[in-house]
Amino acid sequence: MNTVTNRTRTSYEQQLAAASAELPDMDSYNLISLGPAGSNCHIVARDLAVLLGRDRGEEPTVTLCRDFPGILSTSEGIDNGVSIVPLVNTVGGNVRHRPDQLPTNKQVISEKNGVIVANIELPIEHCLIGAESLDLGDIEGWSVHSHPQALRQCDGLIDELGLDPIEAPSTSSAVQALTASQLGSKALAIAPALASELYGASVIASDIGNTAAAHNLTTMAVVVRGGNI
Repeated sequence: MNTVTNRTRTSYEQQLAAASAELPDMDSYNLISLGPAGSNCHIVARDLAVLLGRDRGEEPTVTLCRDFPGILSTSEGIDNGVSIVPLVNTVGGNVRHRPDQLPTNKQVISEKNGVIVANIELPIEHCLIGAESLDLGDIEGWSVHSHPQALRQCDGLIDELGLDPIEAPSTSSAVQALTASQLGSKALAIAPALASELYGASVIASDIGNTAAAHNLTTMAVVVRGGNI
């Protein structure tokens, strides 16, 4: 299995710190992210919230949205909103929404939606997750549920274990359904380890992608509404 190197982790943490430094001074921050809880986008929002709480004395709230347009539109109704918008993945290409409509760093997206003040590259660590602890030798022929891009990026292990890939709306929603017993008794999910932690599931194997997580990065834009710049 692949592992995230200390160098990659350090780079990510440095980018979080740089993004925090680029945020305008406000009494408080409200971070807005793509959900459900445990998504890769939520990881960045949560990590940035923890950093802001440590550096500025009050940890921001994190609001989760159902879809990409909601990330930016929600910021219209939230004071001091800071949106985390996924743009592109080094392996899978553009994220499902239209990143070509979003400008480069620090250019205005639109008057109502704000400005990109920083980009953060998150190493993507796909994990094989079960409702309970399992051995790899006991899951041959089981179904595995996840976002289509995650399934493609892990198809080496999926084929090796003889799993049946089934598409889900997102990685974290697959874990939600798994722990809610909605996928059957012989089902698994592929998602970040955070999703397993939040929904009470069990990580069977970590960092299972075809490409090492150090080279599988998703760029997240940190967006602040124009009135707060």
